[in-house]
Amino acid sequence: MVLHHITDIKDIITKFYNLLNPGGYLAIADLYSEDGSFHGEGFTGHKGFDIEELSASIKKQGFTDISHRKCYTINKKVSDTVTKPFDVFLIIAKRP
Repeated sequence: MVLHHITDIKDIITKFYNLLNPGGYLAIADLYSEDGSFHGEGFTGHKGFDIEELSASIKKQGFTDISHRKCYTINKKVSDTVTKPFDVFLIIAKRP
């Protein structure tokens, strides 16, 4: 769950691709798009990800066999009185 902290997503996907051996798998778990309350004000990273857009970026890099699903829900206290659920996805892709 660190991808949302990375500024240049295209660059890191390229690095992942180059680091993997042919036939290797990439697995990423991170937040689905959210309203910014997961980290709160002042956070400069991504507010989660649109899974279809992220899948398209991974495919564009050359990965195949891309699949994704919801894998977890984090119930996080965002104020003294409010706890919110934040869904986490798992996306898996293969380097051909």
